[in-house]
Amino acid sequence: MDQVFAGLALFADWHALLAMVVGTILGIVVGAIPGIGPAQLIPISLPLTFAMQPVPALLFLLGEFVGGIYGGSITAILVNTPGTPASVATTFDGYPLARQGKAGKALKMALFGSVVGDLVATTVLILLAERLARLSLEFGPAELTAVIVLSLTLVVAVAGRSLAKGLMAATFGALLAVIGTDSITGTPRLIFGVMPLLSGIGLVPMIMGLFAVSEILLLAEDRPLTRMGAALDLRRESAENRRLSLGELWRTRGALARGSAVGVVIGIIPGLGASVAAMLGYGLARRYSRTPEAFGQGSLEGVAAPEAANNAETSGALLPFIVLGIPGSSLVAMLGGAFLVHGMEPGPLLFQAHGDKMYAVYFGLYAVNFVMLAFGLGCMGLFHYIVKVPRDILLAAVFVLSVVGTYAIEASLTDVWVMLIFGLIGYVMRRMDVPTAPLLIAFLLVPQLEHSLRQALLISGGSLAIFAERPIAVGILLATVAWLAYRLYRGRVSVRA
Repeated sequence: MDQVFAGLALFADWHALLAMVVGTILGIVVGAIPGIGPAQLIPISLPLTFAMQPVPALLFLLGEFVGGIYGGSITAILVNTPGTPASVATTFDGYPLARQGKAGKALKMALFGSVVGDLVATTVLILLAERLARLSLEFGPAELTAVIVLSLTLVVAVAGRSLAKGLMAATFGALLAVIGTDSITGTPRLIFGVMPLLSGIGLVPMIMGLFAVSEILLLAEDRPLTRMGAALDLRRESAENRRLSLGELWRTRGALARGSAVGVVIGIIPGLGASVAAMLGYGLARRYSRTPEAFGQGSLEGVAAPEAANNAETSGALLPFIVLGIPGSSLVAMLGGAFLVHGMEPGPLLFQAHGDKMYAVYFGLYAVNFVMLAFGLGCMGLFHYIVKVPRDILLAAVFVLSVVGTYAIEASLTDVWVMLIFGLIGYVMRRMDVPTAPLLIAFLLVPQLEHSLRQALLISGGSLAIFAERPIAVGILLATVAWLAYRLYRGRVSVRA
């Protein structure tokens, strides 16, 4: 209980509250700009948080994370262009509602769906995280190795349409992870005479390049770089069409519940992501709706379910990260950089070492939703201005911020070159439809895998039999093999079809 009150005191500090509010509003605004969502905003913001105290830094980034996912629904509804991939399913019914003169109603439904989904997922996170962390303390090196192998397998298998491309990306990430000095022997590995690489490849420059710079290059190809199409002006709608009644909200309760549940489950499984959660949530809502024929024509359930699902996925993806240090998505992997910079290593010992800070994060995860609700309702009439931002100016600003932010980390031009190189790598990967998430998650997990595997082999005297002697490790490895076999079978069936 002492840690709870200590966490409340950390959360109530005005620096933390201001950081949370600014991060949430920034996330909503940027999330509403197609192509520049939280996947680009968080890498740019990471260097800014290094000078902050841990709690304000984490709440700032979490505000961007949660707000950015909701922000993607704004343009999905107003101009049929999702601000983030997670909002694709929202266009199916959100835009038809807007065309009927009910954009305000659709935006409010998306807002309430996002808030409900995230509140449900945050509650699940709080109820389970510390209990699972205590349970995971019973895991030895063999069990941790097996869990990481399973996580990497899941990420590779579900990150894209091609298992081979996912494996290629993860393998590349694993190779990048071992560049630098061996932590045990002190031997340089794969530096090829480049001395700055002795300390390894910087996580933040890599993230900035893979997600921010590569996105700039892709969007720069989309000519002309002008304003988006005309957005619907909510001020011209009637008060009745803008209003979301309690009865309408109540009728979407089933869609909200299913979307929230799907989002939590999908978030816990590494590699699936918010876009998968939204699509599954939409599909379930349509299947169990009393009016499935209304879907695609402007159904409020069709807006509520995907928004509840994609926002529930954000907090759900934090669960394996906090408990085992395994990020559930690429966005959570980016947040991992902030945890590590501030000395908060995710995993079973996180609550023992930083319990007060984690409770402050919990309070923040709840509070972010009320900031989002207040801003969404209060500024909804101004949303149509967001989609009119000139994209050429926006891309130039993002690039300058990326370069300045990367250089500011350690005042190193090497980091800037690393960012630019990974920008080109990310651009090529995305042009070839190779997923970038397996690369980043493998880069983060492989050092943990190497450490756990070495520990297991030291305990067993170099024998792999230790994995057969631990029932939990055996079960996890069998699940890994079964999942791989299933994916390969599905792939062969698809090819024959």
